[in-house]
Amino acid sequence: MIATTSFAMDTTRSRLFACALAIMASTAFSTTAVRAQGMTANEARGTAISSRWQQGRGLVTRGPDGQVIFLYGEV
Repeated sequence: MIATTSFAMDTTRSRLFACALAIMASTAFSTTAVRAQGMTANEARGTAISSRWQQGRGLVTRGPDGQVIFLYGEV
């Protein structure tokens, strides 16, 4: 019984190791570069305003699509 459990754990570990190795290899040898999109002047201005508000008393957050949400009166 113990030998069977040990064999099963070794098999599981080797499969996990193989999967991890495959993921690391696919990301290391990926030829597609990931780049952030540039911002328009209006977006840059909104981001700057958001950064100023984050240091203030009001609460500022960003929505799932990147929009800036100002929550007035929050502490």
